[in-house]
Amino acid sequence: MKRPGYFTTGEFAEAMGTTKDTLFHYDRIGLFSPEYLGENGYRYYSYRQFGMFSDIQILKGLGMELNEIKDYLLHRSPANYAGLLERQISRIREEISRLKGVLSDLEDADRLSKEALTADRTFRITEMDTKYGIRSRTKEEAFGRDFISYYERLKSAPVTTHDNFISAHISSALLEHGTEETEYIFSETEKLPLAQVEPVFPEGRYLIGYHFGTESSIPDTLSRMFTYLKANDLEPGYMCFLEYLVVDMMVLDHNDKITKLYLQIK
Repeated sequence: MKRPGYFTTGEFAEAMGTTKDTLFHYDRIGLFSPEYLGENGYRYYSYRQFGMFSDIQILKGLGMELNEIKDYLLHRSPANYAGLLERQISRIREEISRLKGVLSDLEDADRLSKEALTADRTFRITEMDTKYGIRSRTKEEAFGRDFISYYERLKSAPVTTHDNFISAHISSALLEHGTEETEYIFSETEKLPLAQVEPVFPEGRYLIGYHFGTESSIPDTLSRMFTYLKANDLEPGYMCFLEYLVVDMMVLDHNDKITKLYLQIK
């Protein structure tokens, strides 16, 4: 017979948002057991156990294994509890930092994808601020065997550009003659001490255009941009940057890619 103030397994499970099978499992492994067993063999839980079960579920939700939680409970003390809380707080802060990075990446990807939906074949002139970031040191680090070295440096910094390496610097002097040569790639970062980053995109006026298609045909769009500048009595600078708006993750056909081009104006 159930004593007053006690709950059956089903009642306790429903109140705690769990299942009877979970309670049975916890009891079997010695993690969390009912306060008493009735003569009929039924398990009964007390209101005093609500807090303990809730704490176990919180620790489990934080990624602790059941055997870790059990080991703590077997050796629990105020000092051990304080140590447990410190470790979990540190773990949560690390996870928050990681999720902030993921959120920033997703927001940037969302911005780029929405811009791609409105991209057209017209050109416009825009004033750009200096961008700071981490850049490849050599061409091998940009697109060769040393790329891992560049990528490792990116992982240690709060990179803000989607996919980490979406922007590239190209010599416009070469492009004007119908050839393309990437000089470096970079990723914009959050504000860091200048000792950790460097200018990767100089401020100034830029002609903005969108290229539709594969990378191999980018010089064709850049050629039209040079023609546009000359027709408007403007002289190109020595720098040209590109940014991928539509990447492999978004399309099956490479011909559906969209690249944003920034051509410096003197």
